[in-house]
Amino acid sequence: MVAFAGIALLAHGGFGGAVVETLLVVGVAVFFLVIWLRERRAGRKDES
Repeated sequence: MVAFAGIALLAHGGFGGAVVETLLVVGVAVFFLVIWLRERRAGRKDES
């Protein structure tokens, strides 16, 4: 049951859950931003 303590905190909210959810959202957004920027730069090289 101890293994699910982090999931319970995330699922039931609270300050810790909000921090974890915010970090996850920011991490995913940064991931997609990096991929998008890399693809834009690759597209510019192909046009030249």
